[in-house]
Amino acid sequence: KWLYPFLEELIRMPQIKRISLLTNGVVLKDHAADLQQLGVKELGIHVDSLDFERYMKITRGDHLYRVYAGLQEAERVGIAKIRVYAMILRGLNHKEIIDFALLTKENAYEVVFLEYSPYDADQVGGKSRVDLHYPLAKIKEEIDNFQKLLPVEAEGNREERYRFEDSKGVIRF
Repeated sequence: KWLYPFLEELIRMPQIKRISLLTNGVVLKDHAADLQQLGVKELGIHVDSLDFERYMKITRGDHLYRVYAGLQEAERVGIAKIRVYAMILRGLNHKEIIDFALLTKENAYEVVFLEYSPYDADQVGGKSRVDLHYPLAKIKEEIDNFQKLLPVEAEGNREERYRFEDSKGVIRF
């Protein structure tokens, strides 16, 4: 709730055209309605995994059910744009690429795939950072092999945006 006065102040500033927030989604269910009433039109939710056990392993928290509930509540209260950010890491969540893409079938989400860019070759959890890299081109290829991706034209966007023929949402690389 400490954020609300700050957001109220931002909204009053004429040079602010829109407000977007990025969150892990854990407490979103409790705050989605208030955020929407304050004028937040866009939310980004970073999700490490859609698998409960894997999510716990990556985040060390048993909160994925709360993230799902937050996504549903944000949709219910009318947040205009909901983005789900997924950083794909080889050996951790790379087998969930299709699951993330399928979120767009039933939901008007924009699923954004992020490419891990190792800045050095240090070890993380017994793996070299370089070994965790999973290229966006490979992610796109896997999804396109699963079901044909159709390009989405959007004025002013540099990112590649696609959708499935029968999807409500879009996929961005």
